[in-house]
Amino acid sequence: MTTTKITLSLPTTLVERLKALVPPRKRSAFVAEALRERLEMEETLAVLEETAGILSAEDYPYWDTDEDIDRWLREFRASWTIPDFSEA
Repeated sequence: MTTTKITLSLPTTLVERLKALVPPRKRSAFVAEALRERLEMEETLAVLEETAGILSAEDYPYWDTDEDIDRWLREFRASWTIPDFSEA
């Protein structure tokens, strides 16, 4: 993986907490992982906002309540079959 060196300005208290918790040669990886996780969360939230309301209650009446969803899932999963490889 290639890396790029950048300069960031962070609150002093945040840097102090980082130094107290993470060894010096591990801090870049720690910050990179935290940033990656946050970016994934933000991207996921953007997709959720973009797709909110795409399924209408009128089109999926069997998802009205938690009980309806549980019933639908049980019925849907009951149609699944497990192949029998014992006689292969």
